[in-house]
Amino acid sequence: WNQSALQGIAARPIQIAIHPTEMDTLAIATEAGLFISSDFGNTFELVGEAAPVTTISFSPNGEELLFGYQSLYSYSLASKQVNPLKTPEISSQDAIAYIANNPQNTDEIALATFEKDIYLSANGGQSWNQIAEEGKGTEGN
Repeated sequence: WNQSALQGIAARPIQIAIHPTEMDTLAIATEAGLFISSDFGNTFELVGEAAPVTTISFSPNGEELLFGYQSLYSYSLASKQVNPLKTPEISSQDAIAYIANNPQNTDEIALATFEKDIYLSANGGQSWNQIAEEGKGTEGN
């Protein structure tokens, strides 16, 4: 293990994500926003606005980064553009805790909130199906 300098991050980290193929690239979700590094975590740049980010995940092909708090966004590593994604309605008392892409079908996205609500999208986030509420499966799931 080698210690990284973490220059550019002053806020408390919440999650970390490592690029699936470029080991020098990583992202950190913090109370002050999403930060990305391409030098093994020595220096970081803020991505988008300075706002809380509670979840991050690189897409399986590593071309984009999904992140969010109460809304979801995608960040293209190639164009450096942040785009909002359709998000299930998240209570103002809740936030997204985890997000993941199916590596076999990247159109499938799952997210879970801190209050244990779980949603699944089969079409890249265009629509969402709630499959659990407060940790209990919903009817038909």
